[in-house]
Amino acid sequence: QQEVGMGSERVRPPRLELVGEERDRALAIIREALSTRPELAGLG
Repeated sequence: QQEVGMGSERVRPPRLELVGEERDRALAIIREALSTRPELAGLG
């Protein structure tokens, strides 16, 4: 949610925040998906 400006990456228990290499990999996947997502004309 933080990557698209709609919240933060903090989570409530029992979830755990991602750290280190795992976090970096997740952010890379999110950023790749956002950069290649199609435009949906007329949907705002």
